This record gives sequence, C-alpha cells and structure tokens, in this order.
Amino acid sequence: MDSKACAEAIEKAHPSPSLHLDSHMLKQVTEAMTSDTGMFRALFPTMIHRVPGELLNPRSQEYFDRTRCERLGVKNLEEFHEQKGGESAWEAARPALAHMAALLNENKEGPYFMGKTPSYADFALVGMLQFYKRAGGETFERVCSADPAFKAVYDGCEQWLQRAEY
Repeated sequence: MDSKACAEAIEKAHPSPSLHLDSHMLKQVTEAMTSDTGMFRALFPTMIHRVPGELLNPRSQEYFDRTRCERLGVKNLEEFHEQKGGESAWEAARPALAHMAALLNENKEGPYFMGKTPSYADFALVGMLQFYKRAGGETFERVCSADPAFKAVYDGCEQWLQRAEY
C-alpha cells in the first residue's frame, strides 16, 4: 500500500545502489499497471477470487471476502470472477499488456526497463507478477505469454524473490 513511500525511505537511507525513483519510466509503468485501463484493474477479476484461499489465513480470509464482496456488490468473489473474469477481462487487459511490453522492450539491453539496470519500476511490475503467481490460476502464465519481456524481467528479478514466506 505504501511501497513508494517505503522505497523513498530506503533510497534516502541507502542511496546506493539506487532504485532510480526519478526514472522517466516509473510514471509510465505505474500508469500502465494501475490506471482505470491498466493491467491490474483489467485482470483483477481473473484472480481476486483466489486470494482468500491461496494467500490469507482464515481470519484474514473472512475479512477480505466480506469487504471485497461489499465493495463489489456481489454475494461471493467467485460470482464476481464468473461475471467479470474470463476472456472479456483478458480483452480489456490487451492494450495495457501491449503497452507494458513495449515499455519493457524499449531498451534492447533488457531485461529491465532501464536495460541492464534494475529499478523500482521493475520491482513494481515484478511484485504484481509475483502476486499473480502466488495467487495461482492462469493469470501469471497468461501475462508472461503475452510477451517474452514479462518472463524475462520476472526471471531477472529472481534473486529478490528467493524468500517466498514472510
């Protein structure tokens, strides 16, 4: 929720290596991920129903399910998935996926947005990809199959994904 604020505090306390919070790519990546037409919003219905059972403890499951159902106006998250997920969600995500892939492919040195240099923009995208992967289902695989750049940046950040349990 406050990852940008955390990144700024880390950058201030440990400026080297830099997270490149001033990178011109960060704003574009954030927009492609979180805007009304961004990847996260478009793909939300494809995986939100998996979050309680795959990622949360029983107490958190009940709260998450109840509050999300209230917010979405549905009886259960599976209903929301059935109504809004599927191919229509993937069709809605297509432009954002293409835009994100174009941003990743802009620097031919890859796999990161800044070529060979990882940055906060990469960690933001890979964090979302890791969320999709941990929630299970097909969302992670389908995003990665949209363009090889998604799997390349994910694999490029593998060293920061080693610890899976917190």
